[in-house]
Amino acid sequence: MGEQGVSVTSSEVQLFCYLACLLGLYDGRPVADWGYDFAATPSITPFSTACSDSLEALALRRFVVEKEGAFSISHDGKRELDRWGRLSLLSARAMYLRGSTGAATAIPVAALGNGVALDPQIVRATRLRDSRPLLEEVGLSGVYEQFQALESALGGKIRDFMVPAVVWLSYLLQQEEQGGRSAEGGL
Repeated sequence: MGEQGVSVTSSEVQLFCYLACLLGLYDGRPVADWGYDFAATPSITPFSTACSDSLEALALRRFVVEKEGAFSISHDGKRELDRWGRLSLLSARAMYLRGSTGAATAIPVAALGNGVALDPQIVRATRLRDSRPLLEEVGLSGVYEQFQALESALGGKIRDFMVPAVVWLSYLLQQEEQGGRSAEGGL
């Protein structure tokens, strides 16, 4: 949504923010650094109340414009984004957000959402058919295992976070296609 003329739905914003947070984990940053929590819910997974509230606040201030359920950045929003993007807290997130949204250039957004839904934590929460917090330390072991295998497969950390996002999601989608082994194991 950082580019004028590009529209995204609220659930796509949630998806990109969650994937960006996961990319921060891949890069070794603690979840707490992200600043807001996510949950698996029966209707929208992943979901962050803080993310949803922020999107509504941006719409009220006319930094984003909603049309037919999709949001796009306004001219004033672009100016404000440029200003806020220079702050260290937000600039640290920017590379992960660029990686998550950039993944949509290589994988269709619907497939990207299907891949994120195969995150080991979301798979467990979905099986329980109940709202559950995501990114809690107890449930991250499967994600960490996959990220270690991903780093090894890529030959080390790659600073263009679109690459690990695309490789990881492609792996999860391929494993699901081959029989649903995505929630466990390595790359």
